[in-house]
Amino acid sequence: MRASLRVSNSAREFYFAALLARSEEGWEASDVDLDDVETMDDLVSAAREVAVADHPVLLFIEQEDRWFSVVRLNDAQTPRIYVSDAASAADSSCGVLLLTELLGREHPSSMVGPAHGPVGDTAVLEDLGVPPADLLSLDVDALADLAEALETAANLSGLPRHP
Repeated sequence: MRASLRVSNSAREFYFAALLARSEEGWEASDVDLDDVETMDDLVSAAREVAVADHPVLLFIEQEDRWFSVVRLNDAQTPRIYVSDAASAADSSCGVLLLTELLGREHPSSMVGPAHGPVGDTAVLEDLGVPPADLLSLDVDALADLAEALETAANLSGLPRHP
């Protein structure tokens, strides 16, 4: 998994991000640099670059053990998004991008009292063996737990880590 640094609004944002592309042989992991991602289209394009035929692609993002997200792309469908903690994600430029897509607002901080807790599609991984209740129960080290559930932890461990 790749650790990246993003500087935004005079604050440092550290996050881990990985793409998992399903193929006939299983899951293929690759790192993804979110530093240049400014729109949801940029994020979707990065995910589609690793897609194999019409198999799903998953983007996992975890920021400083505060929140995580799963973005799922299937063929030409609209991305399915889950964010573990809306209030924490609203403090992050990457989180703002995801929440804006989910909530359809210009900026999630315009919400009256941002919701604490999860938002989005809790069934995003259900057909892959992670029921909504299991997804909702994850917090710290969520990506490791999800990789294990998808039987792809070994693939993720091979990705580079960068300060």
